Amino acid sequence: MIANRKPLTSAAIKFFNLRQDPFDVDRIPSEEELFTSKELDEVCRQVIDAVLYKKWVFISGPVGSGKTAMKIRVARELAAWSKRSGSKTHLIVPEFFDMSTVAVPAIASYILEEFDIRVPNNKLQRAKKIKQVLTSLDKDDARVALLFDEGHRLNSKVILSLKNFWELTNGAFSRLLGIVLFGQPQFINTTLRDVQFREITERVNVIEMPSMEKSARDFLAHKLTAAGGDIDQLFDSAAIRRICSVAKTPLALGNLANNALMTCFEEYEEPKVTSKMLRLPDEPKVLNIRSAA
Repeated sequence: MIANRKPLTSAAIKFFNLRQDPFDVDRIPSEEELFTSKELDEVCRQVIDAVLYKKWVFISGPVGSGKTAMKIRVARELAAWSKRSGSKTHLIVPEFFDMSTVAVPAIASYILEEFDIRVPNNKLQRAKKIKQVLTSLDKDDARVALLFDEGHRLNSKVILSLKNFWELTNGAFSRLLGIVLFGQPQFINTTLRDVQFREITERVNVIEMPSMEKSARDFLAHKLTAAGGDIDQLFDSAAIRRICSVAKTPLALGNLANNALMTCFEEYEEPKVTSKMLRLPDEPKVLNIRSAA
């Protein structure tokens, strides 16, 4: 289900006595604003485990399923773990404008530059330098992982080469690098079905972002509370049920809730969204019954 974005205007935020737009996707959420649940806790635990113990995981989820929020949470919890344990964690996140054109040398350079190491021009020397740096970090009990956003866009050569990065060891029985990929389900359903990726398919652990079906209301309530509102004062129970019945991702839930709030503000001038005000996808448009007074 696609729900168009509808940011709350400053006038609407003031009208509903909110501190901010509760579903603003442009602003990085604070720790208190991040929603959590048992299912999301388990995803976070597995990703952190992959970083600490240098595993290879792919976190799969459709658009709007909360992957960005999960990356933020993982980074914060790793920082907290480092502070508690005294061991450093290095989450290397190569950023490129077009992930489909990323080349292996660029990733190698990114790793070295992350540690302020001069990048050798020679390919062989570059590989040796990476292993040298990672081995030194391993001796200091540092945990290092490569994290890619939009992992489903990586080209075949890079995907195959990630196996070589992941298989780097200290010469004994310890890997030097974890691999964490965030991306959309087609990576699993289409890309990895190709026979050339068989070795990778048998090694990567797929972690699916959970559906919000069981926690949709809790998500809405949490985000509204974080913005200074109260779900039961802003929405009637029927409106909440209808929104939760059609939206299965955090993004869709937020978009539908904001659309409802803006309709309530602009067309009804009422402080509470009722079911009759909702315009959900594929439903007939509700007539404007706003009083002319």
